[in-house]
Amino acid sequence: MESIVLELQKEAMISKNDVSGLLRRSLVIARKLGLIDFENWVNDELSGYSTKPNNAPDYREITGTLQWFNPVRGSCPVLAEDPELMDTITNVKLFESISELENLVNSTNSNNFVYQLNQKQQNLISSLGDGGLQQFRLLFSKNQAQRIIVTVKNIILEWTLTLEADGVLG
Repeated sequence: MESIVLELQKEAMISKNDVSGLLRRSLVIARKLGLIDFENWVNDELSGYSTKPNNAPDYREITGTLQWFNPVRGSCPVLAEDPELMDTITNVKLFESISELENLVNSTNSNNFVYQLNQKQQNLISSLGDGGLQQFRLLFSKNQAQRIIVTVKNIILEWTLTLEADGVLG
């Protein structure tokens, strides 16, 4: 029988395997080995970062195109004179669980997703303009969500390689 670490390593190399399943297997291994930091990371990825937004890793940051809704023309891009402010507004972290991101990527044929800004963000952006009530949103590429999923899979693979190199096979 092959070790659980090597089994996980093989599964992580197969592109079609869902990352949620890999994370659950990683959780079992991390808990059995007493690797608290990795176990915490796995739990955060499985449940999402919405209750711990400050824990969300940098690889979960996406860059979107800020749009506002015009009742006549539909969605229109927002142009801003301050590039630093625009970066602050258009760069956000996705806090959803990895399974939600996998569903998002796998359940649509569209190449883009809409990230709805919360009311605080909506009010901030509205206050920068003429103060009129607008509906703002970020449009981002499906590839950015896919990149997060692939990054998590790569972290799992690297972790298993490190465990193997250290002689920990489970």
